[in-house]
Amino acid sequence: MKWLKKWREHRQEEKRLKRLSTLSKVFAIFDKMIRVGLVSWNDKERRVFISEPVALFFIAQGADHWKTFLSNLYCCQMYRLQQKQWNDYIIDCQTKAVRRRRSEVAMLTKAEVERIRRTTADGISMQDVDLPTIQPFEFFVVQDVVGDKATVLWVGTYDLDTDVLDMAEWDSVRRAIDKSRKEGNRGEE
Repeated sequence: MKWLKKWREHRQEEKRLKRLSTLSKVFAIFDKMIRVGLVSWNDKERRVFISEPVALFFIAQGADHWKTFLSNLYCCQMYRLQQKQWNDYIIDCQTKAVRRRRSEVAMLTKAEVERIRRTTADGISMQDVDLPTIQPFEFFVVQDVVGDKATVLWVGTYDLDTDVLDMAEWDSVRRAIDKSRKEGNRGEE
């Protein structure tokens, strides 16, 4: 019966490694898309700009594929933000610990500084860091980019928690905004 247990453990390990391999490939694809300029993030305003060919490829496959693409893209970006915040927190804690020790001792060796940094990093738990939360984000499907100007085709929002996707053509959104402005100006007169 031990061989059956080992076989099951081996199968579970193979599945885990396959999932990790797939995940790393997805991250590599998104990294390449960002480097090439097919996807661009604005972290402060929680907006993503997606080039038209990429969007059309996933939209043509159906709403589920488009949602999956947006979910994966957002999760990849959140992972990057969380890693950055985590690394910044660790570096900040290490710097404070080294400064504290330098105020106590006149001279520190490189080995002692490295030991302090390693000890500090090992003592930090995940609960100490406030990581960014998952929130809805806006996306823009962009046709052409010339200089700083881009032709926007579609706009939308996507909420990963509720799986709600709202998407509209930019021309209809712009017409609705113009119409509401005209009605607002008439009301003021």
